[in-house]
Amino acid sequence: MSSKSFLSFYCVQLFSASVSLICSSFIAGGIIRSDGGLTSPFRRIIFGVSVSDILQSLSLIVGPFAVPAETPVAVWAVGNSISCKMDGFFYCFAAGTTPMYMFGLCVYTYFKINRNMSDRAFAYKVERVMHILIILLSSGFVALGLVTKAINSTVIGSFCTYAAFPTACRQIPSLECDQTIDKYVFPLGFISTIGLPFTCLFGIIFSMTAVCLHMLRRTFKFSGQLRGEESSPPTSQADQDSSSSQADVAFPVTMANDASPTKSLIEEGSSPPT
Repeated sequence: MSSKSFLSFYCVQLFSASVSLICSSFIAGGIIRSDGGLTSPFRRIIFGVSVSDILQSLSLIVGPFAVPAETPVAVWAVGNSISCKMDGFFYCFAAGTTPMYMFGLCVYTYFKINRNMSDRAFAYKVERVMHILIILLSSGFVALGLVTKAINSTVIGSFCTYAAFPTACRQIPSLECDQTIDKYVFPLGFISTIGLPFTCLFGIIFSMTAVCLHMLRRTFKFSGQLRGEESSPPTSQADQDSSSSQADVAFPVTMANDASPTKSLIEEGSSPPT
């Protein structure tokens, strides 16, 4: 790739990361400024997704400048190893928290709809553990990458993540990769880019499938109840007329029966009871 191709890639990265940063900032700021604030689990999870995206977007915006200046193909590089590790810390941390918070949002939907769990119960039983696990897992992997010095510049020098050192040692035969660092790069990179995101993806698919099936069962049950009510035989007009005729016939008979004691008393010469 030529330097012009690298510049084009950098521009696309900066533009997309800037748009993502602006949108996530609006969402996070809107949640904070709203009347409800962070009072519900749904708001807190969405806020976690937004903050994770903000950190990752910032690391991608700063990335082309934070990589070490001696990186071969890094055109805009003005940083050093410390700035690269800081940029890689935020990128790798957010790369882990973002899919896990998205999965957490689906978990909240599952418990809310399928289990009819209240926000208070979810916050006490599930949400607290969820936040702790997300932060501990992401920070643990990043800390391991920092300790093993596995966070380095990418081949094209666009940002820092789990990568071999020296930069592009796998592409340039004359450069020999540091084997002590290289043995940690693959497992950490695999977990960060494939293992964790796809695990969260499968969890999202499973939880959303369970929610859809639950809603379908409720819909069919409700439709069956409606069909049962509609299939019950309504009272016909002939039946109503017959009932009215019977009531009209019964009414005079009842009045006649009620009047018979009075008539007998008059015939006997007694005064009717008051």
